[in-house]
Amino acid sequence: MTVLRLARSELKRMTGGLLPKLTILALIMVPLLYGAVYLYANWNPYGNLNQIDAALVVEDTGATSGDGTELQAGRKVADGLVDGNVFNWTPVGTAAEADQGVSSGKYAFALKIPQDFSTNLVSPGSFDSASQAMLNVTTNDANNYLLSTIVDKLTTAVHSTVAKEVGEETANQLLTGYGTIHAQMLEAAGGAGQLADGVASLRDGTIALHAGTSELQAGAGELYAGQLKLRDGANQLTDGAGQLSSGLSVLKDRTATLPTDSRTLANGAAQVAAGNALLNTRIQGVLTQLDAADQGLRTRVSESNARLVAEQVITQAQADRILADFDAAAASGPVAAAKTAIQADAAQIQHLADGSEAVSVGAAQLAAATPALRDAVGQASAGADQLHTGAATLATGQQAALDGAGRLADGAGTLDAGAGQVE
Repeated sequence: MTVLRLARSELKRMTGGLLPKLTILALIMVPLLYGAVYLYANWNPYGNLNQIDAALVVEDTGATSGDGTELQAGRKVADGLVDGNVFNWTPVGTAAEADQGVSSGKYAFALKIPQDFSTNLVSPGSFDSASQAMLNVTTNDANNYLLSTIVDKLTTAVHSTVAKEVGEETANQLLTGYGTIHAQMLEAAGGAGQLADGVASLRDGTIALHAGTSELQAGAGELYAGQLKLRDGANQLTDGAGQLSSGLSVLKDRTATLPTDSRTLANGAAQVAAGNALLNTRIQGVLTQLDAADQGLRTRVSESNARLVAEQVITQAQADRILADFDAAAASGPVAAAKTAIQADAAQIQHLADGSEAVSVGAAQLAAATPALRDAVGQASAGADQLHTGAATLATGQQAALDGAGRLADGAGTLDAGAGQVE
């Protein structure tokens, strides 16, 4: 009840004055007037076609049929259209004049019969060279928006006239051609059988093609996966080759002075070995001199004891004790200790001299081998540089191959889908 009450009160408010009522009346009358005018304009559009001015241009030059009969189909069609009085036909001399009249609005449309109209009508006698007889219609929609509908009526009228005027001539020509059609139909039947066999073979081929494209798609996918791994491996190889090249370049720089340094080391080691040998020789000489001095002193003591015994200054027993005391003193005194220490040092110096000689020989061999080592490091560095460059080129090529494999996989998928649709 509330909704109805609100609607009734709103309707009273809208129709309370003169102006709202006039507005509602205008809203109702405008569509009605528009619809009425539209219906009047389209009411029975074909009832007054004979009042529509149309240009008729006959350019047909005629033709001679296969039996020698002269055919003026264009003139007959024009006469039939004028006599039919469907439109208000006006004969015009040229196509340009007719087009100018259509453009200016003098004529609603123009019908032009071309020069080869009759020639094309008699052409069905030879099916290999048969041509279609055409009529040209020029319209201007700016003159009348219903003109496209009216031209349909023109098509019906022209069709009836052509069928009436030239139907007999065309039928004679068609009868002549039907004999050829029969022979060609027999050939077509044989070709249809061959076509059926070919279609069966084609179907089998498309099934095999679909199977092949499926395998191609699977193989292309595997190829893409393999190319992806190969691309990653090539990138890793490029990184490793770059690190190897950098390391060998550093090694090459640091081993450049190795031959000179090793030769200097060999020379120093040879000098150390020579000095150690000379020192050992001199220490051995000192030991020999010490032994000779000890032996000389003991001889002099022994001779002195013998002289004193002979002069009866001392007895022989005293002389023996003196010599024994001398030997004991020589064996336990500082001289003996120094001699023992020198002998021990001499042994070590001899060992050191032997080691220095061995170091000298090894250093000389190292000095002789380091040039070859330096050259080998240089060659390895150059090879690492080439490896890095080649690996970078390989990585670039593998990326291109990967892109190609991707396009191949996409194309194989599209081809497989297409082969499935064909199957």
